[in-house]
Amino acid sequence: MNLRALLALAGLSLIAASAWFFIESVTGTGDPVPAAVEPRTLQSGPPSPQAPSTRSSDSGTVAEGAGKKPSMNWQRLGALMNGGDASALPAPSSGDVARFLAKHGETAENLVVAFQRTRDRRLLDRALALFPNSPLVLMAAIDGTPQKPAQVGQQYGADAERVDLIERWKAADPNNPLPWIYSAQERFKAGPSADAVAEVREALEHSGFYTYSTERMDAAQQLYETMGLHPTEASLFAMTGLTFVPAGEVNQTARMLMEWRKKAADSGDAAAADEALRLTYGLGRIFATPEASRYLIGQLVGISMEARVLAELPADARPEWLSSSPAQLRAEIDAIKQDVREAVGGLEPVIQSRNEEVLSEYSRRMRNEGEAAALAWLKRTGAGKGR
Repeated sequence: MNLRALLALAGLSLIAASAWFFIESVTGTGDPVPAAVEPRTLQSGPPSPQAPSTRSSDSGTVAEGAGKKPSMNWQRLGALMNGGDASALPAPSSGDVARFLAKHGETAENLVVAFQRTRDRRLLDRALALFPNSPLVLMAAIDGTPQKPAQVGQQYGADAERVDLIERWKAADPNNPLPWIYSAQERFKAGPSADAVAEVREALEHSGFYTYSTERMDAAQQLYETMGLHPTEASLFAMTGLTFVPAGEVNQTARMLMEWRKKAADSGDAAAADEALRLTYGLGRIFATPEASRYLIGQLVGISMEARVLAELPADARPEWLSSSPAQLRAEIDAIKQDVREAVGGLEPVIQSRNEEVLSEYSRRMRNEGEAAALAWLKRTGAGKGR
């Protein structure tokens, strides 16, 4: 089953509904990527303020402080879930952002979320000025720094500005493998190289995978509530459109490792070729950690890389870095696919029945226990199948 088919099954989950569009945009591949989690089980200065108005210019919802209790916008929620239509997400106006920051403060997470939801560079610059050593701000700054195209006649290579930000991120969050993965991706721009491979090797020595998603979700929910959205709707939208894993960087790094493997194999360097497979598989296993697999997109990215490596090995091979034979691991992946098929789809009755209580509990479980666990709860309890 390819990625598009799997997410068609998972399309009724808010995060899964948008996962395909994100991965397709950065990879252009249809790798087989069922959901996987903890080993082999399905788990789970800012813009000048404008005068406040009583209605957000984009959200179409009575804003906070207008004296009217927010209500669920079921039509908008349904549009977002029906194919992951990102245009259904309300876009904050500059007035919304000004009110949000005035009420909740110019914290690192608030400024980053405001930037990510508006793409107003002034907000990111403000965050960098106030919090120059914040890992969250540095990650956002790397993602917000455009990739510079190579000049005519020049080889495409690492971007000095991004490399500087990455090195600062390493120092600010030294147990997080992500800065080293970003560093490898930058070095891979000029093609497979020993320096880039060394960065991947170093990444696997750091176990504290973290994308600061909890902080960003909390801030995004407060932003949407400031815009006048119902708390449950704000909670769900806070999780939607959030970059939980750097799928572009990770997939590009994995592809370049496989090119490095081919180069090593063609030159007769069997040890280097084997290491390239081991490192690629190790990248996939990073996404089996609880934090990385918290949402389906992380699980999808990890399984994609694992499957890519297993496809290169004989069914009965047993390299020391695999816990079982490739045939056994592929069978386990098939079992996880079946788990996914049985887990997804349970949210549709909740939306159809407009069961606010169940949707609120689903949102709470998804944030606290993970997306797969929340879907499993819907299936196990039959919540939302009737009122």
